Amino acid sequence: MLLIVGKSRGSTTAAREIFFGMGIICEICDPVEVELRLSVRHSTVLAVGRELGITASDLCERIRRITPRIPIIALREDIFSENAKCFDAVYPNSLYCTAAISKMREISVARGVRGVGEYSIPGISAFAGAEVFVGDKRPLLTKSEAAVLRTVIAFHPEGISAEGISAFAFRYGREPSSSGVRTHICAINKKLSTVSEISLSSARDGYVIKHSIPITF
Repeated sequence: MLLIVGKSRGSTTAAREIFFGMGIICEICDPVEVELRLSVRHSTVLAVGRELGITASDLCERIRRITPRIPIIALREDIFSENAKCFDAVYPNSLYCTAAISKMREISVARGVRGVGEYSIPGISAFAGAEVFVGDKRPLLTKSEAAVLRTVIAFHPEGISAEGISAFAFRYGREPSSSGVRTHICAINKKLSTVSEISLSSARDGYVIKHSIPITF
């Protein structure tokens, strides 16, 4: 999952929509809240804009104190300034999101960490787009179904509600109702049942992955 940090809601939301179009699950937060919001779910941090409420070096220090190897990329105009040197890479604006994704993945490989757009637990892997693998089998999911599955995997084992799935797995303004999410989950489970005993099940705290073999983390 990509954590987008920035003071401008318009800029962070615009970036979120671009990355969403690439199949990347994104979460948005204010820079001063990064220590509270950053978790093992996040594989990369994207800082948007020059005005962060804190200095860029302070932001990077806070992030690396929690996850030292995580790639930190910035979208800001002053790409050659001293203030931008603490980031792993800097691009001038959202037109460079595709290049930013390539750089994030390059850094992840070099540091031996999970790449952005990769979502997996033992037995099942999902990638940006509609690619899903259960062992060596590949159930054919629609883009919406794959987005729902990626979201549930990203929040496993804590679980995520139908409302949360709607917010993360769909574009702003196109979020389905809770019943619509459940319809997607029923379709996913039907397809998963043809290749495995893995399923998305409703638990008290939200939807989680159920597996015939106990999963350890």
